[in-house]
Amino acid sequence: MNSKLLTFFGLTKTPFTKEIQTQDILKSSMITGLLGMFELGIPTEDIMLLYGEIGSGKSYALRLFIESLDSNKYYPLYLKSSGMNVSHLYNAILSGIKVEPPFRLYAVKRLYEKVIPEFKKKPVIILDDAQDLTDKALLELKNLVNFDVDSKNKICIILSGQPEIADKLKFSLFASVMQRIRLQYQTHNMSLEETCQYIDHHLKICGKETSLFTDDAKAEVFKRADGIPRLVNKECYRALIAACAKERDIVEPSILPPADSRK
Repeated sequence: MNSKLLTFFGLTKTPFTKEIQTQDILKSSMITGLLGMFELGIPTEDIMLLYGEIGSGKSYALRLFIESLDSNKYYPLYLKSSGMNVSHLYNAILSGIKVEPPFRLYAVKRLYEKVIPEFKKKPVIILDDAQDLTDKALLELKNLVNFDVDSKNKICIILSGQPEIADKLKFSLFASVMQRIRLQYQTHNMSLEETCQYIDHHLKICGKETSLFTDDAKAEVFKRADGIPRLVNKECYRALIAACAKERDIVEPSILPPADSRK
């Protein structure tokens, strides 16, 4: 925590960080649309797909979604997919619902097929960074959701990842998986208006009722970040540090540090 920054601007905590409480997340049009799709799809869908560029707000949306689930009906399980193979996938799900997986994969699959239909709550499995799943693990998803000769919906899997996962699923190899994905959502960047709201909102939840950024400064942040939340955070934080160092209590475009070409 930068105490000088907080004192100078009269803030209660550092703004524009990822350490934000779920209730403080701004529901942009993208997040609202995504949550609506998830809410409608969870009861009936086998697999849903969420994809978008890095920093576009997928994590925010997933956090809100997990919290919104009815804990009496659903059991959310968040898993990172990086390098996950078929064995890892089954073991992670069973372990996540507090069932000790056997050593051999064949036995793990049989146990999975027995336990999931009997589970009191419907498991909702979120596979983040889904583009990193091995091909065999991605193909195995059709078996993970197949119960009673593919006539029952006992589990819901949400694939979340970068655009590469959507491109990957277009290959004929994954047709059997893609056919099961009836609902998919691609994130979109915030508009200029939403970016301005986002900046003011993040300052407000950190104790600042009045905006520290001029309209022109907000517009410049939007231009540099292209409405991507993570990049908006980065530009705004850098701007506040620069303003504090120069003892300027309002951020104008001239205060903004040089644009970071690397982003």
